[in-house]
Amino acid sequence: MVKSEYLTLTYGTSKARDTYGYPLVTLRDEHGKAYRTCGGGYDLFGTVLGDFIQARYQTRLRAIYSRFAYWDRRDGSRSDTDTDRKREGFLYGATFYRHDSRVLLDGACGDSCMVKIAEAIGLQIRYVYSTGRRQHKIGVIVNDTRGEP
Repeated sequence: MVKSEYLTLTYGTSKARDTYGYPLVTLRDEHGKAYRTCGGGYDLFGTVLGDFIQARYQTRLRAIYSRFAYWDRRDGSRSDTDTDRKREGFLYGATFYRHDSRVLLDGACGDSCMVKIAEAIGLQIRYVYSTGRRQHKIGVIVNDTRGEP
């Protein structure tokens, strides 16, 4: 059974003291949980999509940790990303933290990286665009092919 969820995407401008005027992107799920980022020079949409996947599907991400870069604070060991990229099945944009068994996603590397990671854990991502002459993303449909958290 496929479970679907619609995520709303909104754009704005930061009014905060230190980030006044920066672009602001918010992704809100059906339960009202918001994932927000602001700034520039990197993929804002990829960042909020990565934050959503990281928060909601941590268990699934841990199940495929061998496909990510790794880091261990206890002994300082880390993988070499350039070598990792040549590894078959490697997924760029995620790091497995061995010392506490967490997976963190770096959505700033691009939404295409986040979509590949989502597909690897059984999610299908489809974008919803506004109508009119100047189209932009206004939402995301996440289809969960596994139907489990």
